[in-house]
Amino acid sequence: MKKFVILTTQRSGSTLLWRYLNQHPSIKGHGEIFLRNTDREDSYRMYLKTRRLGLIQNRLARGRMIDSFMKTLIPDDRETKSFGFKLMYTQRNRDLTRYLKANDFHIIHLIRQNVLKTYISRVTAQARNTYHAEPGEKVEKVTITLQTDTLINELRTIKNEIEYHRKLFSDSPYMEVFYEELIDDKKGVTQSILEHLSLDTEKVPKMEFPLKKINPDNLAELIENYDEVERLLRQSEFGNLLDNRKEEMLTSTIEPQPA
Repeated sequence: MKKFVILTTQRSGSTLLWRYLNQHPSIKGHGEIFLRNTDREDSYRMYLKTRRLGLIQNRLARGRMIDSFMKTLIPDDRETKSFGFKLMYTQRNRDLTRYLKANDFHIIHLIRQNVLKTYISRVTAQARNTYHAEPGEKVEKVTITLQTDTLINELRTIKNEIEYHRKLFSDSPYMEVFYEELIDDKKGVTQSILEHLSLDTEKVPKMEFPLKKINPDNLAELIENYDEVERLLRQSEFGNLLDNRKEEMLTSTIEPQPA
């Protein structure tokens, strides 16, 4: 069985990608099992809460507890050819990283190339208190004001997180998937991932969008102080992210590791 993680940051399309992959009959898995504030029964948090002295043991022997937890989730049957889950950068820790590497997890690194849109998506999601919407669901229209004194640092932080995790898992079976390419060619991108996991590409799930797009493509419609933001970004390394053309790809200097 090949095990994998969809590694990414918030608002980068991980829910969309996971829904595609989870429709494949040979894949079983879970969402954000290491989310810190959740009551999901399949989460690490609930695993600790239901065990005597679980929280204390997590402080003293977190690596051992992660290993025990994962054994309760990974299936042992002939039908399952691959097991996976979602992991945000902020949910990762040193012991979990060691576990993933020691157990040969394949890293599907999902990257949204336009880090400005990643940041804007976070701000608008907080403003609406809505993070995903199903087709046909009504979504509140919002406009936002971006803080120009901190915006560049916010964008650099997202970009640096991407580069850090590229290097961190450079010695693991590794594949990069770009959000923009997933939107443009969802079937092709999904097939590439299935090939990486040695799964039957003939069983690619139906490629219908399972989520509703929330924000408009035209950022001027969304950002109240757009002119101020544009002046700031045009003088920085992020000026191209405002253009309507396809964003310049954040190319990796790390070669994908073999499956």
